[in-house]
Amino acid sequence: MLHILRNDQDDSAIKQCLLLIKSNPHILKDIEGAFVLALFDSESQMGILYKSFLCKYSVYIRKNELSLDFSTKVEDLIPKGVYLIDCIDPEVILSICLGERINSNQSYFNEIQRVSNGCILFYDKGEVSLRQIDCLKENQHKYRSLNCYIDTAREIMKKTVKQRIKDEDKITVVLSGGMDSSSILSFLNSMNVPVQAVHWKFNGVADESFFSRKVASYENVSYTEIDTEEMICSSSYIPEWNYELPYNHGYFPMFEQTLQVLQQSGSNKLATGYLGDDIFGSYSSDISIRSLFAQLPFKQSLRYIYEALGTPHISDLQQRYPRLHWYNKYLTQNAIERIDAKHYSQFSLKDHFMSYSNLEIDSLLENYYVQNGVHSFHLFHSKELMEWSLSLPMAYKLFPSGGQWIDKIVLRTMFLNILPKECIRRNYKPVMTNFHEKYVIHNKNQILSILSEESHLHHRGIIDANKILKMDNESMAIAASGLITCCMTEVWLQGLSNRKGKDYV
Repeated sequence: MLHILRNDQDDSAIKQCLLLIKSNPHILKDIEGAFVLALFDSESQMGILYKSFLCKYSVYIRKNELSLDFSTKVEDLIPKGVYLIDCIDPEVILSICLGERINSNQSYFNEIQRVSNGCILFYDKGEVSLRQIDCLKENQHKYRSLNCYIDTAREIMKKTVKQRIKDEDKITVVLSGGMDSSSILSFLNSMNVPVQAVHWKFNGVADESFFSRKVASYENVSYTEIDTEEMICSSSYIPEWNYELPYNHGYFPMFEQTLQVLQQSGSNKLATGYLGDDIFGSYSSDISIRSLFAQLPFKQSLRYIYEALGTPHISDLQQRYPRLHWYNKYLTQNAIERIDAKHYSQFSLKDHFMSYSNLEIDSLLENYYVQNGVHSFHLFHSKELMEWSLSLPMAYKLFPSGGQWIDKIVLRTMFLNILPKECIRRNYKPVMTNFHEKYVIHNKNQILSILSEESHLHHRGIIDANKILKMDNESMAIAASGLITCCMTEVWLQGLSNRKGKDYV
């Protein structure tokens, strides 16, 4: 098929490819990579649109009376002269304010849908049908030994680097100092990939710079710190927003400054610890004795039970909505009732992985970086590694030892004596909300200005601006992360109110 497209780029070649794909669409999933394929034969009025499993760009579709329009930019599908804000689906705005993701085939705009990853769309004389042809398979690995799982993960990671990294590539890793980003930096360095580190420095209880400096020094790589304290002083953490998609938390300015570091150093790829928590970490604390003996060696199971008996149990939060304490100080009663009425379901790990190539926030970042000459490199965003994770026993994700639960035991063991012992031993997450607390208190006037009675969120009955006006510093600190999310949603809506659709190309 690729040979036909490369050598015979005429109508007959497209027809041959369409016939080949229609007879066996599953051949598309065997093509390695992140891509979108669109083919259309005007004579027969037949075509296909396919989004590969790993493609992180959103692919939007709009069915019209006589045609199907598609684009990776949703603005292309808004009718000419119509303001984008008038096309927003009002039901999704509350979810955006809560930091939630939308469904994989849903968009923020009325009458516009998205193609899910691994899905193929068939177009036949105006009729449209969708079919999932690529998805994750479970039980691909059935080991009992921890070392077997580690060896397999290491081989998959090596294969991923060889497939995706070219000799001329230079990678910048956003190094937090945690296990995920540290292991990516170390792994790339061990494979002789040119690599440098950038650290986002949060002062106070969220400060991880000790660990990031330790890792960078240990790996002997170039290291740059971006001090977020400047963003607090300059009120720049909540930026002006002229993008068609929302970014419903506040890290975008860090990515902007990171891009400057890449451009100054000549780096062309950006890597983070993306997906590490889900691949290697615990998705649930539910581990039964039966599953232990079924999945682990006998002695290992006995040791696990012995250690677990002396380790405090980790209980899952049982709340109507886990982060409601961020929001209930200033949401309207109607918005709170809508949250109560909505069922926020718990997805399986497989569904969780399937959704990762359809996150709008990731599509926004991918587009932003590519437009500036930089591509993302997600070492853990691998179909093989996801399937490996689905097979990995929970006991190898959450491990009791010395009176505490240790997560990501695979990564810790894989990089034992490779990364600094301080990084391997570290078994806690920083209080990242601390930065938001400091920001909203220092920049209270900015928050009040954005979330005022004139705001879209107030007029739409989601927030009560008068409640925010009366909040003291303590209340604002508790609600800080929610306030940041709402501010980012509001500046997005303000940007849409000034933008109109254009001619579709």
